[in-house]
Amino acid sequence: MTKRAIVKKQLAQRKAVAAHLERVFISSKLFHRHGMTARVIVDGNMYEVGETDLKRLQAGRTPQDLELYPIMDED
Repeated sequence: MTKRAIVKKQLAQRKAVAAHLERVFISSKLFHRHGMTARVIVDGNMYEVGETDLKRLQAGRTPQDLELYPIMDED
């Protein structure tokens, strides 16, 4: 593999990672005695997740993979 091909591959990987990280937005975190709860927005839907599910979302899993359901509006 040439240096140019290696650099091109690295740039594509970085772009994919950056796009994924922008997909999960943490709107709030609540720390309590038993851990942490976060409200996150993924693809326009809000979810309330624990620390483990947050890490999984950030690693690339989808809410459907984790069997998460969007929070309904409280209005």
